[in-house]
Amino acid sequence: ACERLENPTTRSQGIEDMSFEVLEAVFVIHGAGKLALKGGKWVFTRIATSKSSEALTGGALRMSRHGHLWQEASLEKAINLHAGPKASTWVSKSGKTIFENPLTGRQVVVDPAGYFRIFQPRSFGAKKGQYLDMLGKAPSPARRIKGGAIKNVILEGGDYDQATHFIIK
Repeated sequence: ACERLENPTTRSQGIEDMSFEVLEAVFVIHGAGKLALKGGKWVFTRIATSKSSEALTGGALRMSRHGHLWQEASLEKAINLHAGPKASTWVSKSGKTIFENPLTGRQVVVDPAGYFRIFQPRSFGAKKGQYLDMLGKAPSPARRIKGGAIKNVILEGGDYDQATHFIIK
């Protein structure tokens, strides 16, 4: 799950020389860290968490099984590059934090287990679309030479996940 800690606003304490600006947005991504919009850029800070005795489910189970194959990547860079500083942000029913670019619809989907993916829906709000690599491109098919001919092999399963799942650095 994820909690929104601050709302976009600027407040004054009423004392002439004392005023402060509240961050535009601060999110705590349980099991991973804190994400804040500072100076027009998203900044991620990992926080220590205690291990739970609960059984792993969903993203945590997927990460425990396959996470060793996924590359580490900067969540800050992904959000700044793909969603932008004016990203619409919300938490899904499954507890994932979504950062959506208001112009392109591209989303950075952060799983509370400590990884993220980049998603390009077919249209705004659509559930169907394609997961992308860190450069914002569809994962390229592997190329294999068989009998002198080069054949494209579509990435599936673990290979596809390896190209589209990123452990928060």
